[in-house]
Order: sequence, then structure tokens, then C-alpha cells
Amino acid sequence: MGQKIIIYFFSMLTIIACSETETPLLMDPPKEVKVVETKALPPIQKMKTKVDIIFMLDNSNSMKNEIEKIKENAHKFTDNLKKFPQVDPHIGVIYTFDSSRYTNDPNNSRSVLKFHPLNGRLQFFDKGELVFLNQNKSKRFLTKKDLNILPEYFNIEVPFIAVKNDKKQEFPIGPEIEEMFSPLVAATQNNTENNGFFREDALLVIVFVTDAETGDIPLNKQKSQPDLINTVENISPMDLYNQLFTFKSGKAANLLAYGVLCNIGDSECQNKGIEHDAEKIRSFINIVHDKRRASLQARVKDATQADKMLESLRILNLHSDDWGEKLASIGEAISKETIMRPIYLNFIPETKEVTDKDSNKYIFVPQIKVKLGEQILEYGKDWYYDAAENSVTLLPPVLEIKNKNNLDFSVTGIAVETGPNTKAIKL
Repeated sequence: MGQKIIIYFFSMLTIIACSETETPLLMDPPKEVKVVETKALPPIQKMKTKVDIIFMLDNSNSMKNEIEKIKENAHKFTDNLKKFPQVDPHIGVIYTFDSSRYTNDPNNSRSVLKFHPLNGRLQFFDKGELVFLNQNKSKRFLTKKDLNILPEYFNIEVPFIAVKNDKKQEFPIGPEIEEMFSPLVAATQNNTENNGFFREDALLVIVFVTDAETGDIPLNKQKSQPDLINTVENISPMDLYNQLFTFKSGKAANLLAYGVLCNIGDSECQNKGIEHDAEKIRSFINIVHDKRRASLQARVKDATQADKMLESLRILNLHSDDWGEKLASIGEAISKETIMRPIYLNFIPETKEVTDKDSNKYIFVPQIKVKLGEQILEYGKDWYYDAAENSVTLLPPVLEIKNKNNLDFSVTGIAVETGPNTKAIKL
């Protein structure tokens, strides 16, 4: 009996000794899960609401009637921006310029006046400056508070007519060789004169209004002034896109463009055949839309349906009777596009597998809440999540939500802590 007890005693010691090597691993306490309450950073909250709109306006003599039309209909454009409190616009105007033909001599009828011959006011902008409102140097662009005065930007003298000693004199104001790409590039590089207009987290929209091609030298000028080819802009549509793409942080969703142009081959619209088809401008607009569409389709389910309205408005016919009316539709389309830019999250959210009610298939839904103020927006109806870009895209229905207090969008949810000991973090 005593021998059995001794054997049992040593057996227990052996078991305990063997188990001691495993104990530290089994007893290692779990790492503490942190609980953090947070929101997306303010720039991310507001990024979807900002849009910087530039009217690239041909202010040459042949555009006089069209400038009057845009002046008469500008309020329709701004009305469709004002009715959506979620959209925060800046609007500015840049004139075309002619790098080959500056003058301050009002008697030089073959050149473009840079200064008004009577009052000395600046008429021409050669560095991409936004146009002053009625030469008011404190007002280079409009914000949401003063959109109603947009028509005043189109009070342009085309041409300037002066009377001296009872003799009527007419002076050219706009350029003879219209350049639209170069002032646009210059505008993005002019941080002094255009300070405050461009916002890093805003959609940039360019609206070209012209009856001519950019940088095009008329045949008669090519023969009489062959040296012009060395002074007129030579920027390809893809060159312009790449420069603006870089300017807007390398994101295709940050750019949009429209045009009010003559139809191809419309001689009457093209200053009775003096101007040429605006093929470069059309090409640029198409590049912008194609790149934007690819970005949208990668992020949003059924995005092609949202594109239909844009397709019809991409380029309006300058020679039509209703292009002024359609400015209202462009204003609405820009509002929708502003909303549908991606919000890039500063955290990686957890996902949950659920059954899609439409396809009856399993899908992964991010564990985040998207809000407008305190109102929670519905996934799939009001917003989508794109895992590839880790971004949230708001959808047009959010424009219909009443938002009288200009509330911000915010994102909260469950984030993943990346690292060797990955844990879920509640937000």
C-alpha cells in the first residue's frame, strides 16, 4: 500500500512539472480592447459639399450675343445650386486670353486692349486671374451667400465704344486668337491673385463658353504672321487633364467639365466660318467625363443610370435657342456630382456579412454610420462604401433631406486596428 502511495505521489509531481512549461502561454492575459468615440476629421466631413466652378468665358467680339444670353440665364444656374444647402459653391470667371497681342495703346486697332482707354481699368487678364466683379478688387469670386449677383460678372463691353470730339470710336476688348487652356493652367498656379478660391477638398468644375477652338491661329494670320505659332498656347487636351489631375490630388473624381460650344461644322455659329471647330476643348471634356465615370462605376452600384443626365448636358449647342435654359440643369447636375465625390476614411472599418435583399446574395457591409447632423443615412439608398479606396460615396437622395442649418456629414463606426495584434475598436 505504501509503495502505491509513493508511486502515485511521484506521478503527480511529473504531471505538474510537465504542465508548468505550458502555463505561461495559457495564462497570458488578453490585450485590452480600447474603446474610442470619434468622428471623421472635419475636412473629410465637409469635403463632399464643396465645389469650385470656373466659367472659362470667350470675351471676343463675336461672343457679344452669347454673353448677353448667359447674363440673362445665370440666375437659373445659381438657383439650382442655392436650393441644396448641402452644397458649398465657389464661382469665378476667367476670360480667354491671347498671349500674342497685348497693348495699352487704344489707337492700335489690330491689338487687344489690356486697359480701358478712358478710365484705365484692367480689361484683360494674362496670368489666369479670376475676373473682378465690376472691377471691385475685393470680389474675385462668389460664395453661397452672394450667388444672386453672378449675372453682374457678365457685364462685359464687347467691344468698347468711346466718343471723342463727337466722333465714335470702337476698340477691341476681347482676344483675336482665343486661348482657354493656358489661362486655366495659370489660374491653378496663381496663389496670390486667386487666394481662397481653390479648395483642396472641393470638386473642380470648368464650364467652357466659346465659339472658337483654343489656341487656333486663323489661316490668314498663319500666312501674314508666321511667328504667332511660337507665342500661342500649345497644350493638348491630355496635357491639360494631367495638369489638373495632379492639381486635384490625383483623383479623377475631383474633376468635371462642361462646354457650351458650336456644333461641329456650324459655320454660322463659328463667326461665319472664321473660327474653327473646338475639337481640343471637346476632347478635354470627354476625357474628364470618361475618367470620372470610371471612378464612379468603381464605387457606386448602378452608376450608369446617374450618368444619363450628364451625357445630355456634357456639351450644349451655343447656336441653339435653349442652351441658356439648360444652365439650370447643369447647376443641378453639378450639385449631384458634388455630393457623389468619395469621402476617404481615416480608419479602416470592420465589415459584417449580410444578405442583399435585391440579389439574395451575401454581401459585406461596413460597420459604420453615415449621418447628416444627427440623422442616420441609409446604406444602399443614401450612400455606398468602396473597400478598394476605403471611401464612402453619398448618393443624390441626400440632397432632398431638409438641411436648413447647413449641417455637416459625418462618419462613425467600428474600425480595425492594424498591426500584429489586430483587434476591433469600437467608435
